[in-house]
Amino acid sequence: MTPRALALATLLALTPAQALLCPRGRPCTVPAISLNPVTLPCPGGPGTVTWLRTSPLRLLRLSGGTCLLPGGALRLAAPWPRDSGVYTCRRGDVTVAYYDLAVQDVEQLHVSHVGRGQVPLGPRGPLFTAWTPWQACDRCGVPGERKQVGFCYTTQPRGLPRPCGLAGASHPPRGPELRVKGCWVPCKGRWGGGEPRQAPQLLLTHYPLHPAGETQLRCPAASIYSPVAWQAGTTALNRLQAGAGAPRLDKASGGAVLVLPPGATPGTYHCYVGGRLAALFWLGPALAPTPARGAARAYGAIEAAVVGLALFLVALLVLGLLEACRRRPGALGT
Repeated sequence: MTPRALALATLLALTPAQALLCPRGRPCTVPAISLNPVTLPCPGGPGTVTWLRTSPLRLLRLSGGTCLLPGGALRLAAPWPRDSGVYTCRRGDVTVAYYDLAVQDVEQLHVSHVGRGQVPLGPRGPLFTAWTPWQACDRCGVPGERKQVGFCYTTQPRGLPRPCGLAGASHPPRGPELRVKGCWVPCKGRWGGGEPRQAPQLLLTHYPLHPAGETQLRCPAASIYSPVAWQAGTTALNRLQAGAGAPRLDKASGGAVLVLPPGATPGTYHCYVGGRLAALFWLGPALAPTPARGAARAYGAIEAAVVGLALFLVALLVLGLLEACRRRPGALGT
């Protein structure tokens, strides 16, 4: 088996159900792309789950975008290359899994679209790209797109190839890749031939458009690793339609973020993850204060001032009466 095939086989073997099949005494190497979520499983039965990170060995602090999922898995919502390193999961006093996480810089992401005649990077010295399988088509019944994620790997004089970005290793001038091509699938049975990925539905009644800047919409539960589709009203949006002054899909998130240019058309925008509606955004111009609202605020301020003055006068009157009552017994005794 060639080094590229070995790298791909290792990459595909890193599923939650097979996490314990990693070589004994060696961590599983897990490539990832920065600013996209990573989940590290912690297999085993009940027991207190503890995550450690080496270099140096320390307890992992769960804060910010790092959290513990039900079952003990560790989720990094938006890792950076500096988060590369060895992560160890313990249940009680037993180490059940550990991973060598290699976070590759999304700023070096190379995107190629088959429909535009673009080609992926080829092998360069010891560096090559190991590709994951093509994702499901992002929509059905109409022309859509599908993605394929590739990770940078480097061959080793001995042993398996290693992903670029491992902690302590030099960072080569090459990053991950994203390949896109057109697709069309019928709308029958389950979308994409498998159970659609569950995604929370988010309904925003109003989202202000920025007249002088870009507006960004993020689709929940979507990332570079999942099929995501956007729709403006009844118009499907894709990468081939992107141009000057048109909405575009953010490449760093694999299309999970839709970027609208200044002066974009108000209306409804939908995003779908795995064929299911994940969010609906209603966009309109920013609400500016109207004269009626301004008058209402001014009236409220005047009313508050009058009430305050009245309370002050009542307080003075009460103090005056108390002072008069205090002096009256002395006046009667004279």
